[in-house]
Amino acid sequence: MSCKSLILHSCCAWCLTGYLTALLEENLYDDFSRIYVFWYNPNIHPYGEYRKRLKSFMEFTSGCLEKIVDPYRAKRISIVVHDLWEVEKFSPLDCARCWNLRLLKMKEVFSYIDSLEDALYSTTLLFSPYQRHGELMKVALDIFGDKFYYLNARKYWKEGTKRYSELGLYMQRWCGCVGSAKRKI
Repeated sequence: MSCKSLILHSCCAWCLTGYLTALLEENLYDDFSRIYVFWYNPNIHPYGEYRKRLKSFMEFTSGCLEKIVDPYRAKRISIVVHDLWEVEKFSPLDCARCWNLRLLKMKEVFSYIDSLEDALYSTTLLFSPYQRHGELMKVALDIFGDKFYYLNARKYWKEGTKRYSELGLYMQRWCGCVGSAKRKI
């Protein structure tokens, strides 16, 4: 067993399930002495949607993972991402700005642990087949450099989704931002 810790940004319980499935399927779970999970997704809108996802996350992680949950701050995202109420304004650049916001926040929150432990950083966004891995990796590598741990968890989309659906927890239909919600509705 390694003495490395994994500091993992989690966007939702569904993607966390999928990412952990990928770690298990790839026999990588025991490569980490500890896994810290950071729930942070300030772009979820509306607040009721945020509450559903947070409830599922808390139920899924109860008693099994070390976690930190950042409180809902929908206004924070509007500083980084322009007004998405009109879908025509939505741009793929908004995704990169959102990833940047979330991953920088994780680095900030876990800087103390990172200074004490040999830690790597990753994100459950790597589970979703809807996230653009190449662009996401550029953002992550700019923030974490060689401390970024890439795992192509989307290979386990079917297995992870099946495991999650068996839990009976809430399954959302979009990433959470207004732009993606309007495209799904």
